[in-house]
Amino acid sequence: MLRLTNPVRHYDWGSAHALPELLGTTPDGRRYAEIWVGAHPAAPSVATQDGAPLPLDALVAQRPHDVLGPDVRARFGDRLPYLVKLLAADRPLSLQVHPDRERAARRHAEEVAAGVPAAERRYPDPWHKPELLVALRPTVALAGLRSPEEAAALLAGLGARAALDGVLDALLGPEPAGARLRAALGRVLALPAEAVAAVACALGPAPDAAVDPARDADPRRVAARLAASFPDDPGVVASFLLHPVVLRPGDGFAVGAGRLHCYVAGVGLEVMASSDNVLRAGLTPKVVDAPELLAVLDPEPRAAPVLRPAPVAAGAGLVTRTYGTTADEFALTVADVDAGAPATLSAAGCGPRTVVGLAGVVQVATRAGRCGLGAGESVLVPAADGPVALAGRGTCALVGVPAGAGAP
Repeated sequence: MLRLTNPVRHYDWGSAHALPELLGTTPDGRRYAEIWVGAHPAAPSVATQDGAPLPLDALVAQRPHDVLGPDVRARFGDRLPYLVKLLAADRPLSLQVHPDRERAARRHAEEVAAGVPAAERRYPDPWHKPELLVALRPTVALAGLRSPEEAAALLAGLGARAALDGVLDALLGPEPAGARLRAALGRVLALPAEAVAAVACALGPAPDAAVDPARDADPRRVAARLAASFPDDPGVVASFLLHPVVLRPGDGFAVGAGRLHCYVAGVGLEVMASSDNVLRAGLTPKVVDAPELLAVLDPEPRAAPVLRPAPVAAGAGLVTRTYGTTADEFALTVADVDAGAPATLSAAGCGPRTVVGLAGVVQVATRAGRCGLGAGESVLVPAADGPVALAGRGTCALVGVPAGAGAP
């Protein structure tokens, strides 16, 4: 079992208080956006091996058979296929989509063959990027396109029709719904700043930073949050094409390939396939590649279902909730523990398992040893360490690789 020290990412959209409060540390004025738990080469966790610190990606490369196990190596190569993050947002993250597996591999290979410098590639790696977010505090996001008729009615009611005529024409055209939504998003992304400003002015003041689950499903309220940080960004208008997703603690939602989405505000645990392939539509100072984004977009109107898994008694003093997704790279189980003696957990996937403390103190035990985790602390359990057992009093997240998933 490998205790991890995890890098903190400080971004402008982060929270000055949420993650320090989770960790039990004193805020220092910086914005804590993410804590990365994994072997991503840009910011790997650090493990201790033979008394010395070693980045987790280097450790995986040194001991792939022990850490990953033969099944995960055969399916994903000598790399940890998932990344876990603790995320806290006071401001919106970018509006974005992720490519599917086939497109990611093909477009990455094309850019490499064309000699595109690594720092300039739209596809930095050949992998897809399914994601799952579980709220730790009330959280609001945008995910899944509305019907074009719903989107048109919302935009027409803003009192800025002259600025949005082209978008409304696209939404109300004769084509199938998906084609209309793709065309409308293309027109939104081409809006001049003054058209976006006209919409922003119609929204009224921004709400407080704290998410209110009873009110934040209002699309105008969500758009006002976006406009407070990005008053002339087309993403403010694009938000009316999307469904707000309001999560209470314990709720989750999954994001698949082509699904336009944005995390607006809140605190959560995010699990994803380890990839950097992101195509942005707005709400960011980074590059927006509208043609490529529109090619990747899944344009069919479809809301993102909220995941509320039923609790399952998994042993004496152990209750689990497993969040089902179609991802091959990861499986997430959240465990509530109130047990004096270790109870073995059978639903943590196979191969390398990451355990992250969320509340209280949880004792993690394997045949290789035992370790206590407080909130924000984590361990990686190598495949060679065998089953995981939990004791103590608290809550933790366990991430593993689904057994028997298809090859990448």
